[in-house]
Amino acid sequence: MLAETIGPTRNEEDFTKHIATLVATDPDVPWRIVLDRLNVHWSVSLVMWVALICNIKNRLRRVL
Repeated sequence: MLAETIGPTRNEEDFTKHIATLVATDPDVPWRIVLDRLNVHWSVSLVMWVALICNIKNRLRRVL
């Protein structure tokens, strides 16, 4: 494991923090992270964080 961020809970905030910590280990790498459709893996906070670090300025909308 590259970034140990395991804690007592597994929620949206925890997962977004985990991915941010993982990417911070080598921010210049073009990361590709494969996930399943668990709700915390496609949360609003994760999408907003990815948009921020990728400099995406478009208005985001929820697609189900």
